[in-house]
Amino acid sequence: MSPCELITTPIVTIKNNEVFANSRDVAAYFGKKHFNVLQDIDKTIGALESQASPSDLFQEGSYYSPANERLHRCYDMTKDGFTLLAMSYTGKKAMQFKLRYMAEFNRMEAQLKAQAPALPDFSNPAEAARV
Repeated sequence: MSPCELITTPIVTIKNNEVFANSRDVAAYFGKKHFNVLQDIDKTIGALESQASPSDLFQEGSYYSPANERLHRCYDMTKDGFTLLAMSYTGKKAMQFKLRYMAEFNRMEAQLKAQAPALPDFSNPAEAARV
């Protein structure tokens, strides 16, 4: 089993009271090379055009690699940036992510519906007036 298979949940961090996923952690989660994730992010940013501000979704940064004693490019992504990127991926890990995302969306919708007050039956005005 490879180390990538052990990662079951994408890693997120908090910086300045905001939640981010880092491109290096996303590469590990999806079993991709970081270079390829950077290319995918660059493509996603290019596809945004004027529909959204890339800086609201992706923040470019760098990290130091002791292996070659150099700085390398990386990105921190907001939840929406991460979701845009992950929704473009295919494969088993990507499908698991998408299914979990849909299940959580459905769970939250059900929770909202359960909290909503029931409306009176207006087909019977006398009964509706009593409620």
